[in-house]
Amino acid sequence: DPSYELLVPRDSMCVEDTLRGRLSTEESIYEITYYGKGRML
Repeated sequence: DPSYELLVPRDSMCVEDTLRGRLSTEESIYEITYYGKGRML
């Protein structure tokens, strides 16, 4: 899946970026929890 390959390298970067200063929106937190932990499982 080409879409999956794109999510792998951007996952860690997105998480760090959001944790550093983009937690102001609940959507970001939801995306990290859903996509981050969801993909890991």
